[in-house]
Amino acid sequence: MASLNSEFRLAIYSIQPLQPMRFSLLLSLLFPLVALSQPDAQPPHDLALRVDNPGDSITHAVLGVYSRVVHLRGVQMSLFTSAARNKSRGVQLSGLANFGQTRFGGVQAAALFNYTHRLHGMQLSPLANLNLYRASGLQLSGLTNLTNDGRHLVQIALSNIALTSFRGVQLGLANYVGSLRGVQIGMFNLANDHNHGGVQIGLLNATEDTTSIKIGLINLTPQTHTQLMMWTGNTTSSNLAARFLNGRFYTLIGLGAYYHGLSDRFSGSLFYRVGLRQPVMQKWYVTTDIGFIHIEDTEDTNPDTLHRMFGFQAHVGIEWMLHPKCSLFTTTGWNITRHYTRYDRFDHKPLFELGLLLF
Repeated sequence: MASLNSEFRLAIYSIQPLQPMRFSLLLSLLFPLVALSQPDAQPPHDLALRVDNPGDSITHAVLGVYSRVVHLRGVQMSLFTSAARNKSRGVQLSGLANFGQTRFGGVQAAALFNYTHRLHGMQLSPLANLNLYRASGLQLSGLTNLTNDGRHLVQIALSNIALTSFRGVQLGLANYVGSLRGVQIGMFNLANDHNHGGVQIGLLNATEDTTSIKIGLINLTPQTHTQLMMWTGNTTSSNLAARFLNGRFYTLIGLGAYYHGLSDRFSGSLFYRVGLRQPVMQKWYVTTDIGFIHIEDTEDTNPDTLHRMFGFQAHVGIEWMLHPKCSLFTTTGWNITRHYTRYDRFDHKPLFELGLLLF
């Protein structure tokens, strides 16, 4: 090692194969946690230009191929990996990954992933950001963000995970928290809650907390009653749907086949409804709902018939409970169908449905 007895040191180490200590240096190039686990008495193994305080272990600036410091109070830049052993604050910039063994305050930015025990700042990477204990600030990643505990934390990625409690905002395709006291916005939101509140906005929202606010197409709690519906009607001949009943409110999503008024070829529909189910007497219920329907038609030579259309429906119905697991229902209402491209009206007519409800 060549060392200058001043604030500036250039530490260069040669790596010899088949020697255990030198082999650990090779591993530390890609996995700095190997080097972090070595005793403090050993000199730092890196290939970098360093600016240190004389007489202590604080490093203010590092520029190199790969680097490891004890305490960072400044900027650490490495071509491959940067690692800080003890409590640090500043900026870590690396071509592969950044590592913080204890608390890190500041910014970690890497081309692959960032890792720290406790975060108070920002982690930025295209692959993953990992935090072992508590994090506050921002985790921004292209693939996933993971922390054990989030306090005043914003997570933005395809998937965001907080294993225990979380206060902040999760924005992604799929979000999960152990205990939610914040906001989840995504396609799929899951919270294993116990009366801690929170807000979920997405396609599918699921939580054990019945007090949380859920805004989505499908909302699930332990009290959600899931039912299977089958019916026929004058708009589509065969229909199959799942209804998610939460108290008196419900959402319904399903499929239909052979939409009437189109060609004799196969046609289908996908529909979604939201409504209210109100008891009127023993074993009798009145339902009201509104919904959206998407219609697909096979190729037709009729120029007035387009392959894709949409519609809006309103229903009023009656349910008769034959058995706790089986009911008959009938509905009536109004259907309006339009073309997607031209937006002119294809048809509008009353609708009638008769079917069976299970579970």
